[in-house]
Amino acid sequence: MNDLEQAIEAIEHGLLEVTRNGAPSTRKMEISQRMKHYKVPGFSAALVYQEELAWAKGFGVMEAGSEKVVTPETIFQAASISKPLTAMIALHLVEAGRLDLDADANDFLRSWKIPKSKYTQARPDGVIPKVTLRGLLSHSAGLGIHGYRGYPAGRELPTLHQILKGEPPANSKPVRVVQAPGKAYQYSSGGFLVVQQMIEDTTGRPLVALAKEFIFDKLGMTSSTFDTRIPEIFLPRAATAHLRTGEPIPGKWH
Repeated sequence: MNDLEQAIEAIEHGLLEVTRNGAPSTRKMEISQRMKHYKVPGFSAALVYQEELAWAKGFGVMEAGSEKVVTPETIFQAASISKPLTAMIALHLVEAGRLDLDADANDFLRSWKIPKSKYTQARPDGVIPKVTLRGLLSHSAGLGIHGYRGYPAGRELPTLHQILKGEPPANSKPVRVVQAPGKAYQYSSGGFLVVQQMIEDTTGRPLVALAKEFIFDKLGMTSSTFDTRIPEIFLPRAATAHLRTGEPIPGKWH
């Protein structure tokens, strides 16, 4: 087999378990086995080889109990994969001179500001800690809110401002500085909503449109979107979300 064939073989039939002591695993597992173990009804995989999409394949079904198989054209909710894409957009604006990695984030926020806290007060040496885009992108800006659970189908969706402020119908706490900026890594989905607000305040355009223009259109990703609600044209190809038990989520997804 050539290198590409070996890689595909490893993906489908040669998955390696993670050992507790870090020693190389000798046990190889099938994708179908891992799907059954984790109660995953379906997913898709793609392989980029020598900078080209070399292989893509769907496994299982789009919804537990159905016969509609997953294909490379099936659409899945990407969740936090949106973070590196948001970072790409932010860095594009840094390159264009519209954002600054190391300036105070509040200098670029127009419609909402990061509230002051004890962690951003002047230190004894006179230095005033600041939340920066570099810190936000690297999860070291000191902001809270690890993750968001989303909203069931049919519920009223909050605006970005309502989520940042923790106001109804948002179901999460407000985004605040909860430790000294730059002190330590702390994963923060709230921090990336601040990045979104910085991008939108600076450009006057929604992140949905910028993601399409800067990333999806350039890469020919015609089945990808940052829209909060799935466009109707995508619905027939959209996989249902499932609980860890393997049961479909009521309403198909959050």
